Amino acid sequence: MKFFILPIVASLVVSCSTTKPYRDLRLGHWEWWGGDRLELETAIRTISETKKSGKYWDVGSRDSAGYWSYEFGLLGSKYERFALAAEEKGEKEKASFLFDRASVYFGLAKYPLIEKSTLELSYNEKHIHTYIKSWQLSPYSIELIKGKFEGQEVLGYLHLPSRSNRHPLIIGANGLDVHAAESSPFVKDLIKRGFGVLMFDIPGTAAHSKIKLTPQSSKIYSAFIDLLEKHPNVDTKIVGAFGMSFAGNLATRLAYTEKRIRAVANICGPIHQVFQMSAGQLNSVDQMYIDGFIDRVHLNKYDPKELVKILRGFSLVSQGFIVKDQKTTNTPIVSLNAKDDYVAPVSDMELASNSSVDGIILFSGSDDHCPQNRSKDLPIIADWFQEKLLSK
Repeated sequence: MKFFILPIVASLVVSCSTTKPYRDLRLGHWEWWGGDRLELETAIRTISETKKSGKYWDVGSRDSAGYWSYEFGLLGSKYERFALAAEEKGEKEKASFLFDRASVYFGLAKYPLIEKSTLELSYNEKHIHTYIKSWQLSPYSIELIKGKFEGQEVLGYLHLPSRSNRHPLIIGANGLDVHAAESSPFVKDLIKRGFGVLMFDIPGTAAHSKIKLTPQSSKIYSAFIDLLEKHPNVDTKIVGAFGMSFAGNLATRLAYTEKRIRAVANICGPIHQVFQMSAGQLNSVDQMYIDGFIDRVHLNKYDPKELVKILRGFSLVSQGFIVKDQKTTNTPIVSLNAKDDYVAPVSDMELASNSSVDGIILFSGSDDHCPQNRSKDLPIIADWFQEKLLSK
């Protein structure tokens, strides 16, 4: 069994390249996020057909035609120009859409943000800038929330339906290489139901790269609740939390540790099984994920034995929060995933669900990591939050 590997590789790429990509290709996710399918496929085809030396066809530090950052940066710049022109004409709705698409492509230009080169970091800045512009021109509002966690600066993006009253709060994060500004469709699903939504990067990633990712990193959710306690437009007495992919592990941990969290959604987050890998099994993990995890947990070099030790610590079973055949939390937990996910299998979803007095599991597709029909299934999670937090 392979862990952390998403086999979403377009047939057009397979047919025109004799090597493999370093990056995990997630066309379905990128289209849901806001990219255009044809533009995504065309850019990937161009990159894969450009001759490069080395093991991977998508690796190269030069900002020139045929290289990953260049092609997606080009798309981002195109849509940023379109957005600025629309904004100048006073076409706010159109400009918001175009800035959002620019943000997607700039986000891809810095993906997976492991080496943190000057080029990647510059595209990440453009990714965040255009994301904020998109929200500023939308019917909603966005605010930067800054504070401290473990002695380091933290940054969250607070999205609000309006500034007219106090809104119940949903706090969320994504995974090892999907960052705070990459779930805008889901944020909008939640905002339409009256929630304020704070998104942040998990420790070890992007804005929080200086903070080491540890099993206790779920406490960053609590830190943001503390920062919002006196916010005039946030009701911290009604708070839900979610995590996608690796952040699902951190969010689920909150169900046992943070009393202010009244409902938790684990969206394809690993709970136990993947953290039981042996040193030998690490050989089956794609290099991007090895590199990414090493970077996020601040390990200086690849040491299989040390990596296995670190992985063990993230298991919610090993931490004692989940005990077989016992209800260890009253906090409602919903788990959403694809069946037979090799990162977070059905058994993981069952562990989380069965530990709660109010736990359910939802499936979307199979044989993949994370739900496959996000446009259909994530609004269901938004409805679930509405039921658990607002109906009583």
